[in-house]
Amino acid sequence: MDWSTIYGYANGKYIASASGSSLSTAEGTYGASYGYLPCFTLPETLYIDKDGFASANQPPEIASDVGESGVALGEKNEPFALPFTVTDGDGDPMTITEKVNGVALAVCENVASGTELTVQCLSEKALFQQILNGENTLVLKADDSKTSTDWTATFTKNVTSAVLSLAQPLTADDTITVAALTLEGSFPADMSLTVEMTNNARDDAPVWENCTDIQRGESRAFAHHAFTNKTAAKGAAFNYKVTITRGASGVGGNITMIGGVIG
Repeated sequence: MDWSTIYGYANGKYIASASGSSLSTAEGTYGASYGYLPCFTLPETLYIDKDGFASANQPPEIASDVGESGVALGEKNEPFALPFTVTDGDGDPMTITEKVNGVALAVCENVASGTELTVQCLSEKALFQQILNGENTLVLKADDSKTSTDWTATFTKNVTSAVLSLAQPLTADDTITVAALTLEGSFPADMSLTVEMTNNARDDAPVWENCTDIQRGESRAFAHHAFTNKTAAKGAAFNYKVTITRGASGVGGNITMIGGVIG
């Protein structure tokens, strides 16, 4: 932005200053200091953006009750709610992108100004599971197609247990009497592994039976079970529930595949 030089008189002598400092004349030094004046004034329809340029668009704003951008959320071991509100001074619709460690996990389009939202990748179980244990950085980006605004937060994910099961049970034409599972992955020596099975998974109150016949190795586990339950009011249907918990050593494991047979 250009600025004009200020000219004036001191004790009848013409002086000029481009830096706001006093100038000397042939008859002595005068203590006049004039400084700068802007050569134009911005209209109310314009504002100065963060880079010092005039713009007609007001950028989106993101606010959350948990704190300002850069807030530390601490340790998290399960999905949690992080509410926030997006506004746009011009009323422009916005696109909200959720990123964790630079990876986009959720996008919401055509969001109206003043909308209250909850971070999906932290509150939804399926998305939260995609985030690795350790230090993580969350970035919320609000974009009105002209400018964008980022809001950030950090958190430490420390999940030490998980429960796995089928989203939908496996149905059968006849009573299910036995089942066997094969689990592949990494199984530390002090990791806790519990397997439960049911042969009436469609009933309102399925009977879960704990499997005591589990054989484990470092990379594979086998589970075999003979059911005692003989009742299936809504038809024979199988499901399993595998619960894994990290041991005192802190060494983590994983399950890459679960397969099996029922009979």
